[in-house]
Amino acid sequence: GTCCLQHGDVHSNSADCPMAKLAPSVSKVAMALPAGLTIDFPFSTFAWTACLQKALARTAPGTTPVFNRSQICRLHQRKVCSYGMACRHIHVCREFWAFLCSTIPSLNLPGDQPSASPTTTTPAEPASPPSRGSQ
Repeated sequence: GTCCLQHGDVHSNSADCPMAKLAPSVSKVAMALPAGLTIDFPFSTFAWTACLQKALARTAPGTTPVFNRSQICRLHQRKVCSYGMACRHIHVCREFWAFLCSTIPSLNLPGDQPSASPTTTTPAEPASPPSRGSQ
């Protein structure tokens, strides 16, 4: 199956899903790290879920939505999440997440089992380096 808007997720690309409409106006989403650091993710590396929808709804116009590491769906990363758009966690591109975890090992939590090897090629849109704060 596909994992994100960039890789053709059926739900994220459907006519009744607002994600494809939001893509031009939301260029990135940030993940909060300890010490006030963030990592920016291209918006296209997400699939539409209830959790992402709530994060976007809580974000003021013109600012970057922010989520925490604990909100990423481990089941999606293992290709076994059956909740789809109703998932209460964030679905991040498996290839992109594997790349980030191989670059920043502290992102992995005990029990994580990446779906791609650390030798995965760099995604088309690399993550920005960690930065302090968000827009």
